[in-house]
Amino acid sequence: MPSTEHTPGHTPCPECGFYLNIGDWPWCPHEEIHPSHHTVHSSERAVVFENPATGEVRYPGRNDAPIPERYKKEGFVRKEFPTLASLERFERSHGVRNDKAHYNEGNSADQEAPPRKQLTDQEKREIWQESVQATR
Repeated sequence: MPSTEHTPGHTPCPECGFYLNIGDWPWCPHEEIHPSHHTVHSSERAVVFENPATGEVRYPGRNDAPIPERYKKEGFVRKEFPTLASLERFERSHGVRNDKAHYNEGNSADQEAPPRKQLTDQEKREIWQESVQATR
């Protein structure tokens, strides 16, 4: 856990004053201040609607969808995840997984594999002979 105690050789965070010591989590307790090269473009960020008072979360169908009025009235706010790391922290804490961030198109279990060509006995013999010759 970051601390406010000075450790020789470590400098404090200019935003919050915490010192990160060896073995501490590699960032301060506040969110990222300066965007890094690992940030996700705003058009592709994962979005949730979260109620800070209750911790309830709603998942919009699209990341560009505005918060419906009924959710605004209940106190929900829009929360974007600017980095994959911030999205993964949310996933771990809520026991969920973002398919778009972790799966490529075509690699899900429900995708049917393309049919394989059945080799004739002659083709199998030729492949075997080529592999034997290549090892000599």
